[in-house]
Amino acid sequence: MGSLSTPALHSGCGRLVRVDPKTGEELEVLAEDPHSDIADGGGEQPIVMLDAKAKKVAAVEFDPGLPYWKCLDPAYAADFALIGKRVVGFPT
Repeated sequence: MGSLSTPALHSGCGRLVRVDPKTGEELEVLAEDPHSDIADGGGEQPIVMLDAKAKKVAAVEFDPGLPYWKCLDPAYAADFALIGKRVVGFPT
């Protein structure tokens, strides 16, 4: 899988990228929003949902003023939409 990082290099905002842990080379941009960094909930860690079984990132939260989740795995999109309809304030 490689390492995950949220650099703002080559972009005005932080994005989630896969990085080769040995070389530091950026291998793939997994998620980005041209108007927002990845949400951190007021902490130092990006808010991401990992699928432990598949060993990959399932979703990433961005907060350009109104938070929302970007599903990287389509299997999660319907669940996030349903939660968004039923839970007041859930960012979808």
